[in-house]
Amino acid sequence: MPNPVQCPMPTSPSSSLAEQQRTLQPVTDYAYYLPAVVTTDRPILGVVHGTRYTLLIDGGNSLAHARVLQDALAAAHLPAPDFVTLSHSHWDHIFGAAAWEAPLLAEARIAANLQAQHALEWHDEALEARVKDGTEIPFCRDMIRAELPDNHRRVTIRTADVRFEDKLMLDLGEVSCELVHVGGEHAADSTVVYAYPTDNRSGGVLFLGDCTYHNLYNRQAEGSYDIQALQRLLTHLAAFPASHYLASHHDAPQDSAAFRREMEFLSTIGRTVEAYGFDGDAVLEMLSRRYGMRPDDEVRSTVHAFQLGLRLRKDTERQVQRND
Repeated sequence: MPNPVQCPMPTSPSSSLAEQQRTLQPVTDYAYYLPAVVTTDRPILGVVHGTRYTLLIDGGNSLAHARVLQDALAAAHLPAPDFVTLSHSHWDHIFGAAAWEAPLLAEARIAANLQAQHALEWHDEALEARVKDGTEIPFCRDMIRAELPDNHRRVTIRTADVRFEDKLMLDLGEVSCELVHVGGEHAADSTVVYAYPTDNRSGGVLFLGDCTYHNLYNRQAEGSYDIQALQRLLTHLAAFPASHYLASHHDAPQDSAAFRREMEFLSTIGRTVEAYGFDGDAVLEMLSRRYGMRPDDEVRSTVHAFQLGLRLRKDTERQVQRND
């Protein structure tokens, strides 16, 4: 195993949130993350460190975001990455990739999407035009403006140096990484990274990216979930015997029990919506019995997301039937 790195962990009451967000946090003695920042939609950035090589997971949502991680790596006495990979091709995970000199490894679907975005412009007029034609959403437009307020922003979309199909294994030196395409509603190109000691695949760290989050790029331009798609995704994720789960916009890693609880929460709501459809009162009544409490705003919002997903699926099925 690589020698444990002593990362500063600001946990005292006097340590500010801003300091924590600029400090590399250890998950294990080989896996680390830079915390997410909600105000400009900065995702967590993952680092896996072996005895020979270091892997960076996601490039950052800007060059400034990438520089924060570069400073944090130096403060933690960790080397610059030897490889960079991406969890998916949304802007907040790729805009900072140009800051890194290491080869960029991308699953084929991500690589194709990087190439497609390479020629896009990102000034306000271009963003507004894409929001109008439905290829961009207001939330991402607003977050891009927040992270990069200069209207003359120039963004370099880095393309892949190494492209792989579905799965890639990396040996970092006593630490192995599996880069595996899992898809999902949030982004069809979602690829997870499972890191673990080479001599024991169980109990590793699973970097999820955004794969468990809802679909924002639907024609309603609001979050939707589909229970069928969620179940397919969870079947993929069950193949990884992880002890730690990192979703890119969560506050902190989850242990396996917390991750299972969250996924069961989503699945229960999804199955209930599947059974009772658009009868919101019936759905909420069944959930009240299930949890023994009155549904809060989070539950109601999640019910709405599954009902929207169900409506979108049924609309698609009807369209297919008409075309047949």
